[in-house]
Amino acid sequence: MLKKYLINNFLSSFFILFFILFVVSSMVLLLAISNMTAVLKIDIGEFLYLYLLSLPEIIFYTLPLSFFITSAISISKLFENSELITVLALGISPKTVVKPFFSLSILVTFILLIITFFSIPTSQILYKNFFNTKKIESQFNFSASSIGQKFGEWNIFINEKK
Repeated sequence: MLKKYLINNFLSSFFILFFILFVVSSMVLLLAISNMTAVLKIDIGEFLYLYLLSLPEIIFYTLPLSFFITSAISISKLFENSELITVLALGISPKTVVKPFFSLSILVTFILLIITFFSIPTSQILYKNFFNTKKIESQFNFSASSIGQKFGEWNIFINEKK
Protein backbone atom coordinates (compact mmCIF):
# COMPACT_ATOMS: atom_id res chain seq x y z
CA MET A 1 0.00 0.00 0.00
CA LEU A 2 2.80 2.42 0.91
CA LYS A 3 4.75 1.42 -2.20
CA LYS A 4 1.76 2.15 -4.43
CA TYR A 5 1.23 5.54 -2.77
CA LEU A 6 4.89 6.50 -3.19
CA ILE A 7 4.99 5.45 -6.85
CA ASN A 8 1.74 7.30 -7.65
CA ASN A 9 3.05 10.41 -5.90
CA PHE A 10 6.30 10.14 -7.86
CA LEU A 11 4.75 9.44 -11.28
CA SER A 12 2.25 12.28 -11.10
CA SER A 13 5.10 14.79 -10.80
CA PHE A 14 7.49 12.92 -13.07
CA PHE A 15 5.36 12.96 -16.21
CA ILE A 16 4.62 16.67 -15.90
CA LEU A 17 8.27 17.60 -15.39
CA PHE A 18 9.49 15.24 -18.10
CA PHE A 19 6.97 16.65 -20.57
CA ILE A 20 8.03 20.25 -19.83
CA LEU A 21 11.74 19.46 -20.20
CA PHE A 22 11.06 17.41 -23.32
CA VAL A 23 9.10 20.22 -24.99
CA VAL A 24 11.75 22.83 -24.16
CA SER A 25 14.53 20.58 -25.47
CA SER A 26 12.51 19.81 -28.59
CA MET A 27 12.05 23.50 -29.33
CA VAL A 28 15.78 24.10 -29.08
CA LEU A 29 16.42 21.12 -31.33
CA LEU A 30 13.84 22.22 -33.89
CA LEU A 31 15.53 25.62 -34.08
CA ALA A 32 18.90 23.95 -34.65
CA ILE A 33 17.46 21.79 -37.42
CA SER A 34 15.74 24.77 -39.02
CA ASN A 35 19.09 26.59 -39.18
CA MET A 36 20.29 23.75 -41.37
CA THR A 37 17.66 24.62 -43.96
CA ALA A 38 19.62 27.78 -44.77
CA VAL A 39 22.32 25.57 -46.29
CA LEU A 40 20.41 22.43 -47.33
CA LYS A 41 17.10 22.11 -49.08
CA ILE A 42 14.87 19.72 -47.12
CA ASP A 43 11.12 19.19 -47.07
CA ILE A 44 8.84 18.70 -44.06
CA GLY A 45 9.20 14.90 -44.13
CA GLU A 46 12.97 15.10 -44.00
CA PHE A 47 12.70 17.76 -41.30
CA LEU A 48 10.62 15.38 -39.16
CA TYR A 49 13.05 12.54 -39.95
CA LEU A 50 15.94 14.61 -38.58
CA TYR A 51 13.87 15.43 -35.50
CA LEU A 52 13.12 11.73 -34.91
CA LEU A 53 16.81 10.90 -35.25
CA SER A 54 17.55 13.42 -32.51
CA LEU A 55 14.93 12.12 -30.06
CA PRO A 56 17.25 9.59 -28.34
CA GLU A 57 19.60 12.39 -27.30
CA ILE A 58 16.73 14.48 -25.96
CA ILE A 59 15.47 11.54 -23.92
CA PHE A 60 19.01 10.76 -22.76
CA TYR A 61 19.33 14.21 -21.20
CA THR A 62 15.79 14.82 -19.97
CA LEU A 63 14.99 11.42 -18.43
CA PRO A 64 17.67 11.34 -15.68
CA LEU A 65 17.24 15.02 -14.91
CA SER A 66 13.47 14.57 -14.56
CA PHE A 67 13.95 11.47 -12.43
CA PHE A 68 16.38 13.16 -10.04
CA ILE A 69 14.31 16.33 -9.62
CA THR A 70 11.06 14.40 -9.18
CA SER A 71 12.62 12.08 -6.61
CA ALA A 72 13.81 15.04 -4.59
CA ILE A 73 10.41 16.76 -4.89
CA SER A 74 8.54 13.59 -3.85
CA ILE A 75 10.66 13.02 -0.75
CA SER A 76 10.42 16.73 0.07
CA LYS A 77 6.59 16.64 -0.19
CA LEU A 78 6.45 13.61 2.07
CA PHE A 79 8.60 15.36 4.65
CA GLU A 80 6.77 18.68 4.30
CA ASN A 81 3.35 17.08 4.87
CA SER A 82 4.71 15.07 7.83
CA GLU A 83 3.85 11.86 5.99
CA LEU A 84 7.44 10.67 6.07
CA ILE A 85 7.69 11.30 9.82
CA THR A 86 4.42 9.41 10.35
CA VAL A 87 5.60 6.46 8.27
CA LEU A 88 8.88 6.27 10.16
CA ALA A 89 7.06 6.65 13.52
CA LEU A 90 4.90 3.63 12.64
CA GLY A 91 8.07 1.54 12.57
CA ILE A 92 8.49 1.24 8.83
CA SER A 93 12.17 1.27 7.95
CA PRO A 94 13.68 3.94 5.69
CA LYS A 95 14.76 1.15 3.32
CA THR A 96 11.10 0.32 2.71
CA VAL A 97 10.41 3.96 1.85
CA VAL A 98 13.36 4.19 -0.54
CA LYS A 99 12.83 0.78 -2.19
CA PRO A 100 10.22 1.98 -4.77
CA PHE A 101 12.54 4.79 -5.83
CA PHE A 102 15.41 2.31 -6.14
CA SER A 103 13.29 0.04 -8.35
CA LEU A 104 12.37 2.98 -10.57
CA SER A 105 16.02 4.05 -10.74
CA ILE A 106 17.00 0.57 -11.96
CA LEU A 107 14.36 0.86 -14.69
CA VAL A 108 15.56 4.32 -15.72
CA THR A 109 19.17 3.09 -15.74
CA PHE A 110 18.24 0.17 -18.00
CA ILE A 111 16.42 2.50 -20.40
CA LEU A 112 19.40 4.87 -20.47
CA LEU A 113 21.80 1.99 -21.17
CA ILE A 114 19.71 0.91 -24.16
CA ILE A 115 19.59 4.49 -25.43
CA THR A 116 23.32 5.00 -24.88
CA PHE A 117 24.58 1.83 -26.51
CA PHE A 118 22.01 1.29 -29.26
CA SER A 119 19.80 4.25 -30.08
CA ILE A 120 22.23 7.17 -29.97
CA PRO A 121 25.01 5.60 -32.08
CA THR A 122 22.51 4.39 -34.68
CA SER A 123 20.74 7.74 -34.88
CA GLN A 124 24.04 9.65 -35.12
CA ILE A 125 25.20 7.48 -38.02
CA LEU A 126 21.88 7.92 -39.83
CA TYR A 127 21.94 11.69 -39.14
CA LYS A 128 25.46 12.07 -40.57
CA ASN A 129 24.63 9.90 -43.59
CA PHE A 130 21.50 11.95 -44.27
CA PHE A 131 23.41 15.22 -43.91
CA ASN A 132 26.22 14.05 -46.22
CA THR A 133 23.74 12.77 -48.81
CA LYS A 134 21.88 16.06 -48.77
CA LYS A 135 25.13 18.01 -49.14
CA ILE A 136 26.02 15.97 -52.22
CA GLU A 137 22.64 16.29 -53.90
CA SER A 138 21.92 19.85 -52.78
CA GLN A 139 20.60 22.01 -55.54
CA PHE A 140 21.88 25.48 -56.01
CA ASN A 141 18.94 27.81 -56.24
CA PHE A 142 20.36 31.01 -57.69
CA SER A 143 18.66 33.56 -59.85
CA ALA A 144 20.00 36.32 -62.02
CA SER A 145 19.62 39.69 -60.32
CA SER A 146 21.37 42.96 -59.76
CA ILE A 147 22.24 42.12 -56.14
CA GLY A 148 24.42 39.37 -54.71
CA GLN A 149 23.06 36.27 -52.99
CA LYS A 150 24.49 34.63 -49.89
CA PHE A 151 25.09 30.88 -49.94
CA GLY A 152 26.62 29.74 -46.64
CA GLU A 153 29.77 31.80 -46.27
CA TRP A 154 29.92 32.70 -49.96
CA ASN A 155 28.47 35.75 -51.69
CA ILE A 156 27.46 35.04 -55.30
CA PHE A 157 26.60 37.56 -58.01
CA ILE A 158 24.94 36.31 -61.24
CA ASN A 159 24.24 38.58 -64.21
CA GLU A 160 22.61 36.04 -66.52
CA LYS A 161 21.27 32.59 -65.91
CA LYS A 162 22.59 30.16 -68.53
